[in-house]
Amino acid sequence: MKSEELLDKELSSLDSQVSALNLENKKIKSVMHTLQHSMKSSELEVIGVPESRNDSVIQ
Repeated sequence: MKSEELLDKELSSLDSQVSALNLENKKIKSVMHTLQHSMKSSELEVIGVPESRNDSVIQ
């Protein structure tokens, strides 16, 4: 019985670790997405597309 209890504790500990890692993974993916988006914006600036182009369209 004791070994089963130990295994249960170990298993629930691993479950919580996996949950924490999944949460961390989601945060990292979110940051990566943001970085990729800002990189695309930067690349447009480098190519020579002015950032203020949208302003002139609005006016």
